[in-house]
Amino acid sequence: MRERPYLTPGLLAFLGLMAASGDVPAGGVVVCNNCTSVTRAARQGGSGIVIVSDFSRGQLWGFRNEFDRGTGEHLPLPAAIPAPIRHSHALTLAAAAGAQADLVLRQGDPSGNAFPFPDGFDGWTAHDVATDNRMRVRFGQALAAAYAGAITSSAAWNDLAMSLKSLALNWLAGHHAITQVTLAVHWRDGSTSPMAIRRGRSARATLLPVPRAAPQRSPHAKHAVPPTLEPCRPPTGRRHGMPG
Repeated sequence: MRERPYLTPGLLAFLGLMAASGDVPAGGVVVCNNCTSVTRAARQGGSGIVIVSDFSRGQLWGFRNEFDRGTGEHLPLPAAIPAPIRHSHALTLAAAAGAQADLVLRQGDPSGNAFPFPDGFDGWTAHDVATDNRMRVRFGQALAAAYAGAITSSAAWNDLAMSLKSLALNWLAGHHAITQVTLAVHWRDGSTSPMAIRRGRSARATLLPVPRAAPQRSPHAKHAVPPTLEPCRPPTGRRHGMPG
């Protein structure tokens, strides 16, 4: 069944944001599932760069809306969506297959990564992420941006990429009951940070707890002893300093 194009309430506010110095302003992200008129849907995105997404068909279009004084309407002109955003969108929609909702990211072997490992974290370990809240937030935001493809040279496209990712995760939850994408982050020292990007909180990846041990039954107890949770730690206790 064809759905009417729409902007979510959050994106209505998003239309009023932007832009960085010298950058083309961002318009908005318009969802048009089973879309019959992409151009008409694009007009709802406001002035500037607009993304139209048809999640049901896995299609994505980019436009730059210019205001036509003669007609009093926006004129959508085709615009190329940056490759990182297109790749990220395809990666997220592939999560509907199940296994693609669990990804592995290796700092020391970037050639096999599903998306680029965030820059600026050389020397970091799982211990840093687990024990330092400021470092955990910084890395979580960078990881979410890399996953969303918000790593272009344009602040406008980056903003749209983050909004598109939020909508895509909402769509996955509603149609495939997938509420998060998990990321096993392997640091260069061999330690691992299990992270998750969740529906409704897609702007920052969060650290997942790791079971210390499987349930054990005490010979003197009637019930199994539940496992405890603790942040993962590297093989050694050495803590690296935060890069400047």
